[in-house]
Amino acid sequence: MIDTGIYPDLSNEDYHADPALGSSMMSLLKKSPAHLRAYLKHPPEPTPAMKFGAEYHNYCLGGNYEITPKNLPIIKDMYSVLKAHPIASKLLSGGEPEVSYFWRHRKYGFMCKCRPDYRKGNTIIDLKTTTDASPESFSRAIANFGYHRQGDHYLSGVAEHGIEAENFVIIAQEKKPPYPVAIYRLSEEDLYLGHLENDLIYQTYTQCKALKEWPGYPEKIQSIALPKWYFRQASI
Repeated sequence: MIDTGIYPDLSNEDYHADPALGSSMMSLLKKSPAHLRAYLKHPPEPTPAMKFGAEYHNYCLGGNYEITPKNLPIIKDMYSVLKAHPIASKLLSGGEPEVSYFWRHRKYGFMCKCRPDYRKGNTIIDLKTTTDASPESFSRAIANFGYHRQGDHYLSGVAEHGIEAENFVIIAQEKKPPYPVAIYRLSEEDLYLGHLENDLIYQTYTQCKALKEWPGYPEKIQSIALPKWYFRQASI
């Protein structure tokens, strides 16, 4: 297990191999403790989309990662659009790429970790590839993938090391021509909601570790209803 500290040169493989609680693990835990347990016991093979995202991140952020030949032309074209973007290019220069942070949670006592894509001053920047970077679509992605929880976890992690970071900014880029880029700053309200949700996740993690029980979905019949957005869009 890696000790508390800041590790600028830790490999991606060593980071992910460490058992400290990271944001991707937290997303699984939120689904159910059983999902996290299964992932830790039998890590799944990366999907093509995950491999592409990892290759693009490393190409943009200077990582040492072999690029799949068929992806290289697309990645180069995407990167040229990204570098030409007046704001994105500035956000991704003059800062620190892929630094790993490890800390012991002050309230619950277990080890945590985070590895922001980029930090520049008081801003944490996350680069994400997507099929649709429009505000309407990407706001759904923020909710579905818990990027507001990720932002709070990252900001908390760097703060534990005396780094004052206040902003969590996402650079979203589409994977098909013309590879447009959109930049979103999560609001304080959304990050606070992420903070509240994260605390519940931390509590669940603490309980599961103490009891050595990793349950799945509730073992009872539950009521269910269509989501509210369906009624808003229903043509009736």
